[in-house]
Amino acid sequence: LCVILGWMPAVSLSAQAIYAPYPVPGEADAAVDTPPQGYKAVYVSHFGRHGSRYLTKKEERAAYKVLSKAELPQAVRDAVDSLRQVILGHEGELSELGAREQRGIGERMARRLPGAIKIRARSSIIGRCKASMRSFLEGMHSAAPEIKESTSASLLTYRKFSHGVKHGRYNSGNPELLALASYAWNAECFGMSKMLIVKYFTRSEHGLMLDELDSAFCHSLMPSSQVEALCAKGLLKEIIADADAALSGKRRYAADLRFGHDSAFVPLGCLMGLDGFNKNNRIGDIVPMAANIQLIFYRSDTDPGDVLVKILHNEVATSIPDLPPALTKNSDQYYRWPELKAYFEISRFAFSISHVAIQ
Repeated sequence: LCVILGWMPAVSLSAQAIYAPYPVPGEADAAVDTPPQGYKAVYVSHFGRHGSRYLTKKEERAAYKVLSKAELPQAVRDAVDSLRQVILGHEGELSELGAREQRGIGERMARRLPGAIKIRARSSIIGRCKASMRSFLEGMHSAAPEIKESTSASLLTYRKFSHGVKHGRYNSGNPELLALASYAWNAECFGMSKMLIVKYFTRSEHGLMLDELDSAFCHSLMPSSQVEALCAKGLLKEIIADADAALSGKRRYAADLRFGHDSAFVPLGCLMGLDGFNKNNRIGDIVPMAANIQLIFYRSDTDPGDVLVKILHNEVATSIPDLPPALTKNSDQYYRWPELKAYFEISRFAFSISHVAIQ
């Protein structure tokens, strides 16, 4: 799907691919939400990636296998070994930084949605996603102790895909640099510094490490088998159905929270047509650790059928370039739910046609 939409990474020395810790929003974006005049926030639909984590067992083993055969300066090998000592035994787990990221997002969401009482939270069955969900809810409770939640874990919509692409990335043109980059940038996810490794390389080599890391993850997240894109299609269908149920009163949830993986997040954003999921951004800008998409629904005080939606990407207001907004307020764009829903349905149908064509 990313290929269909022409999405590929640009070059930036500040990127950290999918190992980038969550960019905490500025004061303005984190402030209590001010709805358009005559409207009230009534519901939030959320899909988020787990927070910062340690390298998974497969990632760590694949990277170390490459480096064990490489000719490295002893100082670099010692730096890798020092990071391994921290990672081993915690592979794939949510780090303390990851827990703090999720608690912060949860707390800010609760403040944006005053009066929310009943919410539903679901996650992948993978441990770091369930831990992210728990941390998120802790953050919500710290801001709004009255909140009550229903939680569950699912193997299906929020699952982690093991399609073999990610861990084949070490077959790239520069496998040693790619393996070193994986250790270096993952260090930031558990409180250590990438400079333990990066300081031994020139600026040019530093840039090459980033290019290798970013390019490898871009390709690993592209739905080459279409499995992840089909997952995004199912997620979008669920988002639409849950929103309609909440707005109609059939389900009295003030928020639906979903916690999964980058393998669903990127195709979902592409399918939704969100700004930024394009060739002008690196993958770390799109899907850092704890990346999230939030749809905030506002109902008119005078007409219950009049519902506006604002979309947040990593808690910053974003837009859909191909869909004109119904209202713009302080540069934030709001869409009427029937129009936004129709756009999402067309996107899902268009994917069905492109999927048939690809096959």
